[in-house]
Amino acid sequence: MAARNSNRKVLATPTHTQHTTFERTDSDVRTIERQENFAVTCAQNNTAPIPGFLEALKHWCDERNGALLIRPVRYKNPTSKRDPQDERDEDYWWDSAVEPFLIDNEVRLHRELVLPKTRIQVTSPSLTSRLDSRSKGASAIYGHTRLSMHTVATPHNKLPKIIYSTGAVTQKNYSTTLAGDLAEFHHSPSAVLVELRGDRSHLREVTWDGEAFYDLDRKYTAKGGEDAERLLALVTGDEHVWFHEPAVRRATYDDLDSIVATLRPEELIRHDVLDCYSVSPHHFKRRLTRAVKTITGWGNLERELEDTLRFIEATTPDTATNVFAASNHHDHLTQWLQSGEQHVEPENLKLYHWLNYKMLEQATWTDSGVYYPSPLRLFAEERGYLTHNAKWLGPDDSHVVAGVELGMHGHLGPDGARGSIRNLSRVGLRSVIAHRHSPGIFEGTYQVGTSSRLRLEYTSGPSSWLHTHAGIHRNGRRQMIHVIDGAWRG
Repeated sequence: MAARNSNRKVLATPTHTQHTTFERTDSDVRTIERQENFAVTCAQNNTAPIPGFLEALKHWCDERNGALLIRPVRYKNPTSKRDPQDERDEDYWWDSAVEPFLIDNEVRLHRELVLPKTRIQVTSPSLTSRLDSRSKGASAIYGHTRLSMHTVATPHNKLPKIIYSTGAVTQKNYSTTLAGDLAEFHHSPSAVLVELRGDRSHLREVTWDGEAFYDLDRKYTAKGGEDAERLLALVTGDEHVWFHEPAVRRATYDDLDSIVATLRPEELIRHDVLDCYSVSPHHFKRRLTRAVKTITGWGNLERELEDTLRFIEATTPDTATNVFAASNHHDHLTQWLQSGEQHVEPENLKLYHWLNYKMLEQATWTDSGVYYPSPLRLFAEERGYLTHNAKWLGPDDSHVVAGVELGMHGHLGPDGARGSIRNLSRVGLRSVIAHRHSPGIFEGTYQVGTSSRLRLEYTSGPSSWLHTHAGIHRNGRRQMIHVIDGAWRG
């Protein structure tokens, strides 16, 4: 294999096992499937493990009486005549440290979670999007040296499928070709953790930093596990307070063992806290919708603003700072204020004129055009909310925590395009965005889900929405936290 010069050391392993298939017996597979906790990753042929990472994963499993499952992945070097799927090739070997955990079988971890028996070339880009239907109705974890995640829309009010690829427990070891260079760049020292509790399956990823990985409130090194420091930041799924899912609020903020109480984030990064349903521009031409809103009280902007700000204050610990990302639903309020009185119901008329006056009072001309402040911030300041623990970001403001950009909502893409996880990943920043309500990990960009109900007025048909937050650990590594049926861990 023509390895990159910086990684030639990975070929010099003192002991290795010369096998190319790791099919376990049916009895072994059934024993594995009776477990409740798993760490799943992959190992590349002819490559040594990452120092310390394998031992740390074993400590995680030991604490939970869990199983470590490692998918063997075969790398086809374009300069070699070797076929990576040829079981007879004697030049293939796996390091003896990973050999006891290698498994090629398909494993049904849960009735709605499977490890498919699918071999994926390690240089394959966007690998999992082509496998959405491979696991049928179940979520799936694929062995691959790149870490990725996305949800797949499912019908009939079922939770969406979650599709993960694992990252690797072995070192970088690729050819000097373009494909090899890109595979090395996106190589992730990661694993997917699984906790099964009754009908629920909890999945989350961990990433090794060279010395440790963090999993929620625990930290693991080659020597063992210990309590972790508090989170630097928690990026919550889009909140949409008027349509917030009560079970998500309890799991995130209110329960004694909630995410915020347990992980103690220094910052809460909040997106779309104001849904702006009361004066939504989407309703400007919907007279029936506007009439029902007025009759039922759901068209009162002052009520929605007050409810939103009270929610934020009630869910913010004294030790945390709120950071509000400039979000598209917050922009709906500005759009309503600029659209003219023809879209203003009588109950909102006084507030409409007051907000316009306050915005005009603070509006200024800049080198790039007119600047005006956030009307949500103006209202909060006028009513005395969030006086000491709030930071309001503008649409072009950066907010970096431990090298991770947290200032982008995700609705604004490059060069005026609509934002997406894919086009924002090309910016080249490590970032966490929101907006789409469908969580994902693509290259250097993580995307949180939603904290709202999964079915809203403007959604119908199959949905990939999921209740998902993201934590930023002390080492700058990110971790998705999925809230499943009101629970955020096993």
